[in-house]
Amino acid sequence: MARFVVAAVLVFAVPSWVRAHPAHAEEVNYPLVTGFNRFHAEEDAPEYLAKGGELLLNELNCTGCHEPPEPLRARFSGVAGPRLSGVGSRFGDESVLQILLRNPRMLKRSTSMPSLFAGPDRDEEELAALYAYLVSLRQPPGEPLLLGNIDRGRELYHSIGCIACHAPDTEYFPPALPKDATVEAPAMASQPVRIALFWTTDYLTRFLLDPVKYHPSGRMPAHGLTEIEAADLAAYLQSSPMREEPDPALLQESADPALAARGRELFASKGCANCHDTGDGPMPLRKARPLLELRPENRGCLQDEPLAGAVPYYYLSPLQRTAITLALQGLALAETSVTLDEWLTRMDCYGCHSLEGRGGPELAREPYFGAISPYALDREEFLPPALEGVFERRTDAELREVFTGNAERRYPKAGARMIRLPDKLIEEFLRMR
Repeated sequence: MARFVVAAVLVFAVPSWVRAHPAHAEEVNYPLVTGFNRFHAEEDAPEYLAKGGELLLNELNCTGCHEPPEPLRARFSGVAGPRLSGVGSRFGDESVLQILLRNPRMLKRSTSMPSLFAGPDRDEEELAALYAYLVSLRQPPGEPLLLGNIDRGRELYHSIGCIACHAPDTEYFPPALPKDATVEAPAMASQPVRIALFWTTDYLTRFLLDPVKYHPSGRMPAHGLTEIEAADLAAYLQSSPMREEPDPALLQESADPALAARGRELFASKGCANCHDTGDGPMPLRKARPLLELRPENRGCLQDEPLAGAVPYYYLSPLQRTAITLALQGLALAETSVTLDEWLTRMDCYGCHSLEGRGGPELAREPYFGAISPYALDREEFLPPALEGVFERRTDAELREVFTGNAERRYPKAGARMIRLPDKLIEEFLRMR
């Protein structure tokens, strides 16, 4: 386990001369749910903050363990975690999986994944078994992919809409700005991309081509990239000097079958299967207290610090704990359906689009929504369009075409690309017409 210590230091001891790369952007110190961060604050009225708590209950997948009553299931459908089929082939360093099991915040400080081994009763034998199981989930290499170009990837990253959610390179100057302009750093927290440094290039490229295949929630959408564009983006995201090339020998590491079998049992009994699909057949789900029976005074996942036992620890901020507490207190009276505004907030559509004055790109991020045409001088020509009247302007069939990338491009001067969503999320959206 010695390499665990080395990797932990590598993640946080980042020299100042490499911090320009977005992989080293500052992260918040709690689970980042963008819609909550953007639209909720300590000054909120309790009724409004409770709505933010409902958002957190869904986006942190609390209902993966705490079952909601039938009337609330559509509202609290939860957010599935990444699919783990083939996870044993994603990293070129065995210590990465060890870190993710011990405390995922060591690789991604703002992760929504809780820690099950942050408490004083951490069981090293259980950790070893879970690690053996995850390492056993390998997949054969696919067809060879193209090698990417870092410079092209850097341009793509800063022009197709990635900056709506992720941090820019602090040394990149948007071409849409006058040469004497000052580039401001975004004030709103960005979704981190540091984990890309630890993935194999092959996996990262395939992930960028079809994110929903690996992250079924759709919170990381597809952008209709070609294979060479995905390869270019992967090359740029992994261009930080802090990245270490994978050791091919580690990719062939075999796991003790008996230990892996024990790890599979633990994966189910500890509730990991409530969020993650390993592609390894059905597993029994761990059932906790039903959602309406949760009492804030019992703390549970709302505790201030890791506790002994099997309670997950989320590293929630004080504001998040308050919001969830308020939500739980009024949950019996909660709405049973999701409104359009709530859906747009969950999916972070407001990172690009506005509706009735709500949302739209943060001002410091606007220059990265570059225009294809040099004649797009008005910001309305290159920013993603507002959503007022979208239901009136387009039929269901037209909206499906928009979300699948098959619609005629109606904003030809805009550099940002419309995201592509899976059928399930498209139907959710259309039901709110």
